[in-house]
Amino acid sequence: MKTALFSLLVVFVGLLHGIITDMLIIAWLSIGMADVTGSYFLLAILPAEIIAVGITTLLLMKAYKFNPRVNLTLYVVVAAVAHSAMLNMLANPPADIAAYFGGMVIACGIWFSVLWRYYLNT
Repeated sequence: MKTALFSLLVVFVGLLHGIITDMLIIAWLSIGMADVTGSYFLLAILPAEIIAVGITTLLLMKAYKFNPRVNLTLYVVVAAVAHSAMLNMLANPPADIAAYFGGMVIACGIWFSVLWRYYLNT
């Protein structure tokens, strides 16, 4: 029973990942921390993805502790598919979708390795 509930929570938060990331990018650009003439990936996408994955990692720590390999993988897959579908519906070019996916993979790699090292591998 706990496995199903934790997995559903991971799926739900993974579905919200794209919305969280886009809201962070809008906030980031509105306060003038990045401009669209520079490297949009390094100045907007990557910081927003790192913050979004960090927030969701902190929210899902208990679910990850219960079944780490399944839930970490489930989060990455659901978040990638949902965010790619959302960006595709908003008519973003494939290069932008790939940039968001690359930022998410980098952010997940950073946060999940820290989580695995200090919390899950005890």
